[in-house]
Amino acid sequence: LVITVVPSQYASPRVGKEIAETLGLPFVLPRIGNLTTYDGSHLSLRSAERWTKAFVREFEPVLDRCMSEGSAAS
Repeated sequence: LVITVVPSQYASPRVGKEIAETLGLPFVLPRIGNLTTYDGSHLSLRSAERWTKAFVREFEPVLDRCMSEGSAAS
């Protein structure tokens, strides 16, 4: 399980980070500039694609750690 916050005018990265810390979970939040929305809240297709690619890049090390820990437990 990993906590993230998808950018929008309503999202709070600080709250997401606090939730992750309280639960003892990883927090993954890519920092990308110039994201746009189509309605003030939901990312436009292009921005969503950019954000998702950045999220996957930052999430991969977390996933790798989980997979190696799972292998060690087997």
